[in-house]
Formats: sequence, C-alpha cells, structure tokens
Amino acid sequence: PYTTLFRSMINTVVIPQINDILEEYRIQLHAIDLRWGLTAEDTSNSGLGALEHCLREVEQSKPFVISLLGERYGWGPDEYKISNRPEFSWIKNHPPGYSITHLEVLQGLINSWGKPSYGFTYERRPHFIDTIQNDEDRKIFEFDHKSDPTKLKLRNKMRFDLKSHPFSTYHSYNCKYAGRDSQ
Repeated sequence: PYTTLFRSMINTVVIPQINDILEEYRIQLHAIDLRWGLTAEDTSNSGLGALEHCLREVEQSKPFVISLLGERYGWGPDEYKISNRPEFSWIKNHPPGYSITHLEVLQGLINSWGKPSYGFTYERRPHFIDTIQNDEDRKIFEFDHKSDPTKLKLRNKMRFDLKSHPFSTYHSYNCKYAGRDSQ
C-alpha cells in the first residue's frame, strides 16, 4: 500500500511539477514504473518474465537512469530468464542472487558499454526508520533480507558502484515518517 501510494504520488504530483519546470527547455520527463505492463504470459513459466520486461524498459530510458534507493534490496528471480538480445548477453554468465533492481542498475548504467549513460541516484537515509513506532510500518522500510548477509553485501556493492561511476551523481537525503495516509 505505501509503495503504491508513493509511486502514485510521483506520477500524479512530482512528475507534472518537474515537467512544468522542464517545459521551457523542451524536455519532458516520463515515468517508467517497472511494475506496469506485465501480462500473465510474461510471468508464466513459458513467458520471459519480469526481468526481461524491466531490462527492456531500462534500455529504452537511456541515456538517463534515475535510481531511488531505500534500505531494501528487492526481489530477485531464482534464474535469469532472458532472451538472446545482444544487449542482455552479459546476464547469461552473471552470478545468481541479484535483485531485479540491481540488474536494472547494471543494465542501465554500470554495464553500459559504447556510449555513456548518466545516472542520478537518490538514497533515502535510514535513520528515520528508528522513529517508527509500529513494527508493521517499520518493516516496510527496513532491509528485506536480514537473514542473508550476501544480499546486504550485494546491496552495498550496488551503491558503491553507483557512487563511483564516472557518469553518475549520488545524493543522500533525509526524510521524516509522518504515519499512514487515510487512503
């Protein structure tokens, strides 16, 4: 529910405000929510799945990649089911265990060969989580693989790679938890 509300707010409030600012430069920002557009066939055993869908959208968004990071690392498929498109060839030999978010970052920026891609990363600082009294609410924002230290290492490596990439800017910001919305 929070993620849906957050993404809805980005699309209905934030993106239109940004586009108002960018209009004089003849630039328009389009949000790509990587949850949209997946069909039952995509997520079936015979379909290519969420990974292919997400990586294709990332390819279309180049040369700019914006990453919004919290504490979570995200879900990853047990196996990387991917087509034979040349831009995805790197993933055929990639070690398992990476989240789709991490693979999107690799596709969009870190492994972007040939022409530069430009990354803009915004990391939400985690200290606000300590102020959340309700355990259920807190779990929404906390790291999602506490029993798997490998996932924490992978998440931290992704952040390091984003921070150190020559065509990337990395920003951290503070926020406050104001509780659940009434919706």
